[in-house]
Amino acid sequence: MVGRAAINHPCAFASADALWEEPSAGAGGAASRALSRGEVLQRYAAYCDAEEAVAFALAAESPAGSPAWLLPPIESLRRRLVACPYNLFAGVAGSERYHRQLRKLAGKRLGSESASTILRAAAAALPPEALELPVDVAVSLRELAVFERASKRAGPMQRHIH
Repeated sequence: MVGRAAINHPCAFASADALWEEPSAGAGGAASRALSRGEVLQRYAAYCDAEEAVAFALAAESPAGSPAWLLPPIESLRRRLVACPYNLFAGVAGSERYHRQLRKLAGKRLGSESASTILRAAAAALPPEALELPVDVAVSLRELAVFERASKRAGPMQRHIH
């Protein structure tokens, strides 16, 4: 259940590490600044580029007669990469536009555009305040939209990113 909560509302867990850290931890005892949601998305986009580079390198190094099942298709990798930050802006003003843009771009360009390009283009639909909001500022679960049409077992990524 914690895993589902982390996927559905990831920013609610952003301050969890602070519960186990020593108060004097960090540079000179100063508390570290929480990343903004935009910074998290940029770091994740860099991670997506690295993962795609590894996938392309593996595909280039594979012998010509290698079975296709040994190497996952790049579209499948991109679909998984694009789905992960889907709820990064849950409950924040403009998140509905971000969700719509992400679904639209992922559906149309998944084969031709990198995951980082899709994520950055979807983030352009967000107001600057949403990108600057620290990840440790969690939106109350009561403020989040409830999707009534989805099946009860489907997670938000299953409902929206197909």
